[in-house]
Amino acid sequence: MNTEQVVNKIISEAEKNAEEIKAENDKKIFAYNQKTDELVQHHEQHSDELAQKAGEEEKRRILATARMKSRTEILSKKQQIVSKLNDRVHDKMENLSKEQFQKLYAGLIKKNAVNGDEVIFPGSEEKLVDEDFVNSINKDAGLKLTLAEEKASFKRGVSLSSGQVSINLSFEVLVEMAQSELEGEIHSQLFTE
Repeated sequence: MNTEQVVNKIISEAEKNAEEIKAENDKKIFAYNQKTDELVQHHEQHSDELAQKAGEEEKRRILATARMKSRTEILSKKQQIVSKLNDRVHDKMENLSKEQFQKLYAGLIKKNAVNGDEVIFPGSEEKLVDEDFVNSINKDAGLKLTLAEEKASFKRGVSLSSGQVSINLSFEVLVEMAQSELEGEIHSQLFTE
């Protein structure tokens, strides 16, 4: 499963979760409104004109409070969904097979290698970037990349360096890029009423 398919699957799950949360919160709003209406009816039955005005004010206050509480709960749930989505994307990246990882990173390195003679710095915990991997990219793309003996400060992924220019292709950066690309779509799916 490629990264795009993984991200699409995660978005699909997030949309489903958002619909379930919205339905659940709609039920809560309905229950709040029902309870408020019952309270207002009770006040209207046992009050004179002054009490009626007070009851109507209380109804507006209770409804406003219930709406605010419900919106706060809905927003909290939506934020949890976005957070879980971000965690899932990062987990999927962490659990890529060697083949998936090398295919993804070979493409990224080829795309971002400006001079063709960059030095590749693997992440501090990166075990899937070795001389064979670098040599296969060089052979496939006609580049002259070299593998640095030093490790980068991030855990997973690589950094390309050529002179004063360094391109960070760490998992964290890739997840952030994916999140920013998907942010508009996620917000349109989760945060529209």
